[in-house]
Amino acid sequence: MSNERTLMQAELVFKIPEETSEFMMASWGHKYWATLHDIRETLRQHTKYGVSSAATIDKIQALLDDINPLMEEIV
Repeated sequence: MSNERTLMQAELVFKIPEETSEFMMASWGHKYWATLHDIRETLRQHTKYGVSSAATIDKIQALLDDINPLMEEIV
């Protein structure tokens, strides 16, 4: 079994200014993912350690139930 690494490259081409928003999403996708991850973790912390009412925790848990599958699709 070889330990060789294969170098892979990809090139994305955008027509600026028409595709500026697509360019931004492609370029900054990792920031969007990190932000969503931080939101998910904040919500999780509230359900785990928060002193919120049961109704609030139920609503937060419902949000987490919606967010978690989306995060799994990204990775």
